[in-house]
Amino acid sequence: MGNSKGRRKLRRLLRQQGLSMPQPPLQTTRVKSKAKVPAHFWKKVPRWIWVATVGFSVLITMAEGYPWLSIQTSGLLDPYNPYSELFQVSNGGYVPLTNLDCDCGVNFDSPHIHFQNDSFISDGFAKHLGHGGTATLPCFRVIRTSDVPSGAKLDIVVSYSFFRVNLHWLRRSQTFHFQSIRGDDGSQHWQFIS
Repeated sequence: MGNSKGRRKLRRLLRQQGLSMPQPPLQTTRVKSKAKVPAHFWKKVPRWIWVATVGFSVLITMAEGYPWLSIQTSGLLDPYNPYSELFQVSNGGYVPLTNLDCDCGVNFDSPHIHFQNDSFISDGFAKHLGHGGTATLPCFRVIRTSDVPSGAKLDIVVSYSFFRVNLHWLRRSQTFHFQSIRGDDGSQHWQFIS
């Protein structure tokens, strides 16, 4: 009895019997309460603070990965010749370095020998230098004399490429400046300038 003709017939029969037709249940609508739910702490922070925090975090992460070379001394082959120092270079960043070159700049005057801004270049002294890796710089082969006065200078330029991409415009370098000082026993040592 889903059609209207059938319903009318049913109503007529029920009226004759003294009964009424059952009414469909009323549909109730829920009224939403407008009570405020407290916002989470994270939603109260302005968007520009989130952007600044994420940007700063990305910048710090990239700076940790960027290679930072450090140089250490590991001993003299001749205590009277500061140029016989064995320097070790290490990579403090997480990005591996490849195709390392070294330029050893010598500058000193003695009564018999004069070097004015002379460079000795060693191409490819190390093929790969990973995170925390070390390599010995070949500057100890430059000068073999004990007639070096105090105050002699050594400039070391280490150049490198990233991830075996050896393009000229992508290569980076780092420079270290040293000056020799004479100890009480006559031996010479390097003092790091910058």
